Amino acid sequence: MIIGFILIASAGVFMAHSAGAAAGQTNEGPNRENALEAERELGQAMRTNDAAGFCHLLDPDWAIVNGIGGFDNSVGVKDSICAAIKAGTFTRKTYEMDLANARVRVYGYIATVTFKLSLSGALDHKKFSGKEVQTDVLKWENGVWRCVLTHETNVEGTMVVQGTLVE
Repeated sequence: MIIGFILIASAGVFMAHSAGAAAGQTNEGPNRENALEAERELGQAMRTNDAAGFCHLLDPDWAIVNGIGGFDNSVGVKDSICAAIKAGTFTRKTYEMDLANARVRVYGYIATVTFKLSLSGALDHKKFSGKEVQTDVLKWENGVWRCVLTHETNVEGTMVVQGTLVE
């Protein structure tokens, strides 16, 4: 469970600086640039532990595949993650996304954004750190991008929880 939450640390990913900037909202329609901007917003929310900003940009059907192969698409997964961030029991100390080298593809009203990520933080007072490759699947609806799926892959030999390497 701890690993699942730790890996969710990279999920996102979307801090809204304003309603118009959130999730790449634009009148231009879905495109590579606003999908990448939505991903930047997710990263900013994760970096600053902004539960409202992060959760605002997740689709109600959001699901996560964590770095060790766990899959959570349960009805309350979004709410439980948002509650943990809000309560301060799930925090990030660092959340560094390599978006300069991200692979961004737009397929109509769906986009995929794949990038490398270094992160650290704590879940229930247990410190963690590691590196991942993450893919977020975004859905364009009502002029904004929402994350519908986060897929994380741990970089082998980098995920550490409380001083113990997780493999």
